[in-house]
Amino acid sequence: MAGKVNGFAVAYTAFGGLLIYSGIKGTSLTTTFTDLTHGTLDSTPEASAIAAEAGDAADAITSGSDVSVPSSTSNANYLTIGKFLVQNGYTPVGAAGVVGCVAGESSGNPEEIGAGSYGIIQEQGSQYAGLVTGNASADLDAQLQALLAYNDAQGENLIAMLNAQPNPTAAADFYSQYFERPEFTDSDVVPSVANSVYSELISSAVHV
Repeated sequence: MAGKVNGFAVAYTAFGGLLIYSGIKGTSLTTTFTDLTHGTLDSTPEASAIAAEAGDAADAITSGSDVSVPSSTSNANYLTIGKFLVQNGYTPVGAAGVVGCVAGESSGNPEEIGAGSYGIIQEQGSQYAGLVTGNASADLDAQLQALLAYNDAQGENLIAMLNAQPNPTAAADFYSQYFERPEFTDSDVVPSVANSVYSELISSAVHV
């Protein structure tokens, strides 16, 4: 997946740059920010370098094009995905393991687009581009069916082994290693999500 800029990190960088600049020049943050937006900052070498860094970070915040903001429905999507899998024959442990990888792949956002990869499990290839249309609800429905098809293509034996894992984290590791197969082993596993979804699945008794 292509690298993205975290909005909070960018904001922190911008603020930090302005704070350091203010210290160098002995001015208030308000004055510094006003000068930055009006292009009237002093141009000493140290100040110029810091101001440029802060300005670039501020531009990233305001432009919106390079800032990755997680979908506000991601957390709800985790449980939706888990329930769907259980309703289609997965154990709560197996379903939670899959969702633990979904969290690492896309944060549960069906509109996620990576480097030629699409949707909740970042299916790779232009043939999957149609899974992301801008309609998050409809796209999630379509991607859930695609998820079942993808898993089925890996074989019944692997699905049975996934469902037989002893706990959600082990299931997430198994799904990552034998289904998703990222470049760095288990790099897409988010144990906290796997365990949380498992607890919710058990409490809601969707497996009955």
